[in-house]
Amino acid sequence: MFNQTENSESQKKIVEKSLTFFQKKGLKTLNHYTRTMFAVGVAVLLCCWTLDADDFELVKDGKPAAVIVTAKNPTISANLAALELQYHIKEMSDVSLPIEDDETFVGKNCILVGESKFTRELGACSKDFQPTEYMIRFLPNKLILIGQDLDHARVLRDRKTDPQAFQGRTVIDYNKTTGNTSGGVLKVTLPSPREEQGTCYAVYDFLERFCNIRWYGPSRLNMVCPKKENTLSVARKDIRRFPSIRHRETYNSTKSLGPMENKILFNNAKVYEYALFSRRMRDGGLRWMANHSALDGDWMKDDATKEALGYTDPRLVDKLVKVARGFFDGKGLPAWTKRDRHNKALAMGDYFAIVPHDAKVSTITEADKDAWRISTQDERGTGCFGRAGSSYYVFQLINSVAKELMKTHPKRKIATLAYNDYSYPPKGLEICPNISVALCLAASNGYDKEEKSNDLCFYKAWAEWSAKVGGELFVWNYFNEPYESAYRNKFTAFPFFMGDIISQNIGMYVKDNVKGVFSLGSPLQPDFAVYARMSWDRTANPNYESILD
Repeated sequence: MFNQTENSESQKKIVEKSLTFFQKKGLKTLNHYTRTMFAVGVAVLLCCWTLDADDFELVKDGKPAAVIVTAKNPTISANLAALELQYHIKEMSDVSLPIEDDETFVGKNCILVGESKFTRELGACSKDFQPTEYMIRFLPNKLILIGQDLDHARVLRDRKTDPQAFQGRTVIDYNKTTGNTSGGVLKVTLPSPREEQGTCYAVYDFLERFCNIRWYGPSRLNMVCPKKENTLSVARKDIRRFPSIRHRETYNSTKSLGPMENKILFNNAKVYEYALFSRRMRDGGLRWMANHSALDGDWMKDDATKEALGYTDPRLVDKLVKVARGFFDGKGLPAWTKRDRHNKALAMGDYFAIVPHDAKVSTITEADKDAWRISTQDERGTGCFGRAGSSYYVFQLINSVAKELMKTHPKRKIATLAYNDYSYPPKGLEICPNISVALCLAASNGYDKEEKSNDLCFYKAWAEWSAKVGGELFVWNYFNEPYESAYRNKFTAFPFFMGDIISQNIGMYVKDNVKGVFSLGSPLQPDFAVYARMSWDRTANPNYESILD
């Protein structure tokens, strides 16, 4: 399979290592001529698979210099990616690159978008990538843009076994959305935020990194698209990577969860424009979700006796384990778990969520009182949003479920939050490594010193747990205040900028291997751009060339 970015310096090192290897194997008598010819041969072989000295031409003298090639039946990710590549290159050059499939294309210069028979011949297959991983690969007459996509066979299967992962799939009129008034109706399916779409990631990263395209909002007015001369080419640089943070998701509403100014700055964008914009920003990623679920209504009753179940009751543990195992075995979720928004289960991919209903830790029975007493003695965070008063009580239940699940599904995880009164890791309890924890941090209160200090305190405690046992961390950031309060109470909130705090926070998340970020509400437009771009492309690797550099 293809490697990461290669350049002349890395080729030189490979040649030197090759010589050293053969010498260690006994070929110590290689004369100067033989050594030289061997080195030249290795270098020539490498060049066949790496870089040409020249840039890769997209448009030359006002005409297409390459053809976009997909499979005969491309994935929905590859289909969207090809259209987006064609659209943006035309915006830059006024030249539309043709799109052909792998059964009709017979030329040389091409951009291979998604898996096709041509990429398979070159050893690049979608299944060889992990979720959210993608590759940009230059060959003498070809550019490969590929990642793991959800193929047609998996769509048919996963719609039955993992339906929540498809929430957010939508169909748009692509021509109308991009302002092509003369192109007629072109219906295009957009992948859901949480389904595999690595080829889209490759194309969008290519457009940002190599073509200097920028999207600051859903309107055409929010897009920065450099106008070139009638010749357009890009420097060759191979990339294979994951996003810096593998899940990046924003739940937004221009009315209540974000600044009203964004509606103006986004030129009063339509719903379908927002949908395409979210794909361009690569909103989503892993099949993950953690929210208030699975601990209310019928969950909290014994099926036979209708007796109330507390968090220490083995019957509640058994009920949760049974439903989680059924989901991971491909049986879906029982009908009784979907009756209403307070009673539903959230499960997708490798994650089954168990979270108390909002701030309410319910059903404390007589049998629970010892655990509840231990829990309420923990006064960490008192006076702040993130506290520890319910941590032991909540996490002893989640731990019990996770231990049972590990016996049969060791690679699956229980997803939960560190939220409100159970924000801190509990004292006196070792949290299982198959629990993923999303830390609820009041990001929009970043200038409140007490809240920020307290958030950092429980963040560090969970980061230490993650580093010690390998448990996964996600972050739930609140960007909804003061805008939500202003909307509900009918006053205008003064917008504020917090790019410095966002920059510090994302850098910290990347350093601590945070796997995903979820944003409730969107910050002001420039801050949102910083948040999205940094979570996509910020790394501690000094040899990596970030878009942000």
